[in-house]
Amino acid sequence: PETSTTALTLGAPVTGSLTEPGEYDHYTFEASAGDSLFFDSRALPGRPRIGDGLRVEITGPGGFQQLFQEATIDSLLFQLSRNGVYNLRIYGSDDSVGDYAFTLHKLAAVPSTPLDTPIGEGLSLDTERTTRLFRFAANAGQSVFFDSTTVFVDATWRLLDLKGQQIFSSFLAYDAMPVLPYSGDYLLTLENNSSTTTAPFSFRLVTPEIVAQTLDIGQTVSATITEPGEIRRYSFNAAPGDTLYLDRGLDSVGITISDVQGTMLVNSFNQGMEQPFAIVNPGVHTVTVESSSFGGTPSFSFRLLKLPDQPAKNLGDPLSLTLDPGHHGVFEANIGKRAPHHHLVVATPGSVGVEVFFLHAVCHQVLPRRRIGGDV
Repeated sequence: PETSTTALTLGAPVTGSLTEPGEYDHYTFEASAGDSLFFDSRALPGRPRIGDGLRVEITGPGGFQQLFQEATIDSLLFQLSRNGVYNLRIYGSDDSVGDYAFTLHKLAAVPSTPLDTPIGEGLSLDTERTTRLFRFAANAGQSVFFDSTTVFVDATWRLLDLKGQQIFSSFLAYDAMPVLPYSGDYLLTLENNSSTTTAPFSFRLVTPEIVAQTLDIGQTVSATITEPGEIRRYSFNAAPGDTLYLDRGLDSVGITISDVQGTMLVNSFNQGMEQPFAIVNPGVHTVTVESSSFGGTPSFSFRLLKLPDQPAKNLGDPLSLTLDPGHHGVFEANIGKRAPHHHLVVATPGSVGVEVFFLHAVCHQVLPRRRIGGDV
C-alpha cells in the first residue's frame, strides 16, 4: 500500500484520495501546547458526502493521541498537550478507499466576532460543507442570545467550548440562549447540509442587558423588554408586617419578587389571580421582569399595592372605576364586625367582562369570585 507524507498548513483546505486498501496519507504540522484545533470535514462540489469508511487520527510528540474519529464529521474543539510536530493520518477502515476533504483550523487564527452586531448579511454557506467559524469571548455565567435572522435553510449551527463540549446544536433558523460555563473563547460553527443549494445566513450574538431601577410602592411601571433575553429589576423598600399585592397587566412576562435574603415571595407567569404576600425581613426587595416567551420583547405594566393603604369602602357605598385590561382595583372593604378589613378586588381578566372577589382579612386567601359582564 502507498504511504504519503505532506506538510500541512493550518487553515488551508486539503483534498486527497485513498486508492487502495491499507493506504495511509500523513500530514505533518507544528503546534504548541495549549493550541485549540478544529477538524472541518468537507465535501466536493455536487457530492454531499465523501470519505465514508475513512478515519482521521492526530497524534503528537511521543505518539500521544489527540483526535480519533470518522473523516466525514466535524470535530469538537480539542486542545494540544505538547509542543512539537504533530501527525494527521487519513486511512481506511477495513478495506475502505475513496476521496476525502478537510481543513484543520487553529482557534486563535479565527477572527474575533463582535457581540451585538449583525453578522452575515449578504453571505452564504457553500455547497461543499465548508464550515464558517466565528470566535468570541465571554465570561462564566454570562447569557448570550443567539439571535438567528436566517429564513429556514438546511443548515446547522453549533457552539463549542475550549473543554471539548458542545453547548448547543440546532438548525440555523432556530434561536438559542445558553448560559456559558467558562470564561474564555468560544467557537460558533455554521455548516450547510445541502450539496446543491447555498444557504444564506445572518445572525447576532446579543448580550442581554440587566436594567436596574428603583420602585416606590404604589407606583405604576410601564416599560418594554427592548432586546431578547433582557432582564429588568426594580428594587423597593419594605418593612416587616407590610402586606403587598401585585397588580399586573395581561402581558407576556414573568414577574418574580424576592426579599432581601433572596427568598422568592411571588412567582407570576402571565396575569392570574395573585395572592397578597407579607414582608418578613426588612430591607431592599427586588421585582424581576423577564419575557415569558423565548426571545420575546413584550411591553408590560405592574404596580405593588400596600393593602392597608387602599381606599375604604363600606356596605352600600357605590363603586365606579375604569381599569386597563388585566389590572386590578383594590379596596379595603368594611363589611361588618364578623369580617373586618377584607379587601375587595375588581379585576379585568380580559378585554371583556369583570371579576369581583374578596381577599380574606387574616389569611389573605382568595374567596369565591364572580364574573359579571359590562362595567362596575
